[in-house]
Amino acid sequence: MDFKLKDLSTPLKTLVFFFILALILGYGVALLQAYEHTGFNIQKVILSYRGSNDPDMMAFAKPYREILQNSHVHVLTVPLLYFCLSLIFIGTRQSSKFKSVLIALLFSGFFVEYISHWLLRYVSAGFVYVVFFASGLTSLIYLYMCFTSLRNLLEKSEQRI
Repeated sequence: MDFKLKDLSTPLKTLVFFFILALILGYGVALLQAYEHTGFNIQKVILSYRGSNDPDMMAFAKPYREILQNSHVHVLTVPLLYFCLSLIFIGTRQSSKFKSVLIALLFSGFFVEYISHWLLRYVSAGFVYVVFFASGLTSLIYLYMCFTSLRNLLEKSEQRI
């Protein structure tokens, strides 16, 4: 499927433009929610998932059902958003190999991040670093793909004779 974002019709450009803006807004809200919950503090994330043995803290481990509910929602929706964004990103001027690598890293980061939530809760607190790394990797790739796609979308189409 070879296409260039800059060559899309005006209605398609409008659709893609507002879809990417919605993706960026949704991502911003997700970051705000994560910050409000943990302050991006590694110890708070560990405490949130594993609880504490200190009776004065009143911090309980995240229950299985809560992790399952969160996973259920995210494992169904995030890949769909990544798929749509990747389809759009394919229309950029980046090389095919570079696009393929970023798409593979985006989805790989997703798998590692969501598996690591379970491992953090049930195996070791050390998996919090894997969660942060995978989340950071997917965040950078996601935002790069959004902004690169917007930039390419707003380029002038080449004149055809």
